[in-house]
Amino acid sequence: MTTLPRFTEIKRRLDGRLARFDCELVERRPDVIRLRYRLPQPWRVHGVELPSGTVTLAHYWIGRPFNLYQWVDGHGRSVGYYFNIGSPPAVEDDRLEWMDWFLDVLVLPGSAPEVLDRDDLPAGLAPSVAKRIEAALVALLVEIDNRVSEAEDARARLLPMLLASPAEERSP
Repeated sequence: MTTLPRFTEIKRRLDGRLARFDCELVERRPDVIRLRYRLPQPWRVHGVELPSGTVTLAHYWIGRPFNLYQWVDGHGRSVGYYFNIGSPPAVEDDRLEWMDWFLDVLVLPGSAPEVLDRDDLPAGLAPSVAKRIEAALVALLVEIDNRVSEAEDARARLLPMLLASPAEERSP
């Protein structure tokens, strides 16, 4: 297996904070970019325990006001789908950048979507921005079943790349 190309995700937040994630490109198509990120340490997200080494398969749909972090365990099973409401990604050669609009939707296997972080929206948010965020949430909720299904198809198809260890990727 060959080494996956390095790819940087840059996440900006409405409050000005910035986060950079060193990822690997697993798929690039005209309508979607998919990245792999391994959690370097355990993480707890809205009650979901993610051990160190959990793979995030990130789905960035071009032109859509949301993206998805699909968490995959060491056996290749999806343990959760964390949708971020935000700007469509701006993509360059080896990086993408997007604005996180705070609102998130969590879908656990066998459960209904749960809207998160409504209380985290900054006070004094311009009405036009609030309307854009609400419209993005509505768009996601209309599409969410299809997006989870698409993510599952991608996970199954890309599973060998997702679970490969760095040593396996370097071997001829």
